[in-house]
Amino acid sequence: MSTFFVDTSSLAKRYVNEIGSAWVRSWIRPNAGNVVVISDLTFVEMSSLMARRVREGSLTSSVETVLTKAFLWNVEHEYLAVPIDTPVLDMARTLVRDHALRTLDGIQLACASRAAKLLHEPMIFVSGDSKLLNAAVAEGFQTDNPNSYP
Repeated sequence: MSTFFVDTSSLAKRYVNEIGSAWVRSWIRPNAGNVVVISDLTFVEMSSLMARRVREGSLTSSVETVLTKAFLWNVEHEYLAVPIDTPVLDMARTLVRDHALRTLDGIQLACASRAAKLLHEPMIFVSGDSKLLNAAVAEGFQTDNPNSYP
């Protein structure tokens, strides 16, 4: 059993077919026995991602509705969500400064750090963003990139 912190773009691979989707699906399903941690930020980012795909025409609105329902069900039953509170935002402010991260990446990494402290176990930080992965390594995380698994 492993614990994974998954950023939104990597989590989306469970719901839409992309490079890395098969790999993500191999460990994210409940029968794999892993713990999956996300940020509360993922709710907003996933909505944005799905809406963008509908606008671009890669998803129909009816498919987006089905995928969003599946995502929300998974959040309720399968994922641990880290709330965004003042201590997380304070940590994110430090992370964006220390690692030259974008704001939302800093919040994702701060949520992962909070989860690691609360769960007291090693966590694999999953992202397709190399700059964010480098920052996660600097913060003591094991990392993996779903884009490495075609």
